[in-house]
Amino acid sequence: MNTPLISIITPVYNMEAFIGPAIQSVLDQTCIDFELLLIDDCSTDGSMDIMESFASKDARVKILSTPVNSWAHIAGNVGLDHAKGKYIAILDADDLLPNDRFKRQIDVLEGDPELDICGGWMKLFGDSNKTLNSFQSDNLKVRMGLLFDSTMGHGTAMIRRSVIEAHHIRYDTDIFYAHDYHFFTQLAFDGHARFTSIPAGNTPQN
Repeated sequence: MNTPLISIITPVYNMEAFIGPAIQSVLDQTCIDFELLLIDDCSTDGSMDIMESFASKDARVKILSTPVNSWAHIAGNVGLDHAKGKYIAILDADDLLPNDRFKRQIDVLEGDPELDICGGWMKLFGDSNKTLNSFQSDNLKVRMGLLFDSTMGHGTAMIRRSVIEAHHIRYDTDIFYAHDYHFFTQLAFDGHARFTSIPAGNTPQN
């Protein structure tokens, strides 16, 4: 089986109302070389039925599970452990993607081998003119900003998997809040990753 270009990691817990459109927004991408890893965190609603329906129709959609209900970052580690792609993309289970997000990020990362992470912006649902987060594109400003606050939207990131694996970077299971911020600081200061952001992000559904 061919190695996918992108592994998309999506932890899912009781997202029945949102996971279907989120998955469809991935399948609608103009870049089609991916695997979508849906990590079910012991959902008790209809999320699994929806995920299984998509997986039965498209082999790129794969379902993984945590043994017990935990937290999104622990489910995220399950995804990282199973990912095979050259790049890791993060997608929150209640977000929608513009259909060119992956292509635009791939173009940036493939065009500059020294860049390791490409983030995006986020738009408020139902209002395409309002930006929820608009982050720095300059690597130094992103890295220095991480000393004080999050400077990249976690759910918009695409990351070279080689950087993650070279430094065995994972979400810290002892941290239950701001685990995404800690993940980025590990990439910046342990992995010496180089960052940028472009205006191609997600739309939260709620």
